Amino acid sequence: MAAQASVAKLEFEIASVKQDKSDVEANGTFPLGPGNAFTPSGGSFSFTNFPLISYIAFAYKMNPRPLAEMQHRLPEWVISERFDIRAKTDKADTTKDEVRLMMRALLAERFKLVAHDETHQVPAFALMLVKPGKIGPELQVHPADPPCSTDPSAQPENAKIQIPCGGNFGIPPDGPDQRKMAGRNITLETLIIGISNWGGLGRPVLDQTGLTGKYDFSINWTPDPPAGAGPVADATGPSFQAALMKQLGLKLVATKGPSTTLIIDRVERPSEN
Repeated sequence: MAAQASVAKLEFEIASVKQDKSDVEANGTFPLGPGNAFTPSGGSFSFTNFPLISYIAFAYKMNPRPLAEMQHRLPEWVISERFDIRAKTDKADTTKDEVRLMMRALLAERFKLVAHDETHQVPAFALMLVKPGKIGPELQVHPADPPCSTDPSAQPENAKIQIPCGGNFGIPPDGPDQRKMAGRNITLETLIIGISNWGGLGRPVLDQTGLTGKYDFSINWTPDPPAGAGPVADATGPSFQAALMKQLGLKLVATKGPSTTLIIDRVERPSEN
């Protein structure tokens, strides 16, 4: 989750919230996921037809597993009703994490949102190197040059993986019934958010790799079939955990560890603009 601000409280200078009952596809100034992909907008932000749960997940930098665990404790309208948010800050060079903090302030003001963290020891997976000091062929330290844009609308510079920096993205897989994800210039935190989701692990993943800095990666695997379904016919790709080991040089080891959960104490439908 995003770190708490250690300086003056960050807020939007102007913001409006309106319920949206249209069938317009949800869209926004930039992706609301936990990654760092971010389109510079000069301090103006627009998000259309997202449920409140999406704004909460963005503001608190939640990954899919704790988000799914939290949903059953929320009022149904938080998930089903949709809202448009238009906001502006005079800080034109704001970062995505600063916008998250501004969104927290807006949710507290307009939706009367009050939340706190609770941490418990739970079954988990430790993410470790298969071989100490060695990473896999599809996990590489990101080169210092040239500059790497986090803007999803920008055309990436000449690179092995043609995606913007700062997030996890789906790219064409190597074969039928397979899946492939990739990232450029990402932290291990961002990669772990993806691993927790893609592998259907059902447990938090704790970083015990000892790796620091930013990385490029790609991983290709055959997803497990849905519960009750038979095996994928003529499956040629590796399982997720096999791909994790062979392609990224990482393994998951069952353990116990701390898991922090966001608890929503109060939330109300928004006040009038």
